[in-house]
Amino acid sequence: RNIAYLSLENFINNLDNLSYVMSLKSSLITNILYVIIIWSLGISIIGIPLTLFLYFIRTFSVGFTISLILSKYSIKGLIYGFIYLFPHTILNIFIFSILSIYSIIYSFKTSSSFFKKEVIDFKPVINKYKYILVLSILIVILTSLYGTYIMPLLFKLVLKLGK
Repeated sequence: RNIAYLSLENFINNLDNLSYVMSLKSSLITNILYVIIIWSLGISIIGIPLTLFLYFIRTFSVGFTISLILSKYSIKGLIYGFIYLFPHTILNIFIFSILSIYSIIYSFKTSSSFFKKEVIDFKPVINKYKYILVLSILIVILTSLYGTYIMPLLFKLVLKLGK
């Protein structure tokens, strides 16, 4: 818990020294890699449990961060939590939810066709699934840009108003 508090304090105290390029690069790599991994799990037989696990980890970490902010800053934490969540984190969770649902559906289709020895024309299925991948990547690029450039500015503004 103390490490989490120190990490949060470090982020807030170093907003003026934030390297936007490195932050954007890190956010893009993390989010796009996450989307590609979940998407890839949808075309595999073992995709269902791994997709559920990755989705749980992602949503748990968002919930933990919000709880930490509220615990540390109480009433001010409501504002900080709102800035942290809206809109980029909520959009990311929505996209990861949709992507996870499709991943589980396609993984189930792949598994059932494999075990039942059925031949299924996967071309229309994969075409729709590719569309979901492209849309997911575009949205996480936009949310990464927002989270890198706008969210820290809002935090700075709220911190200045709160002093």
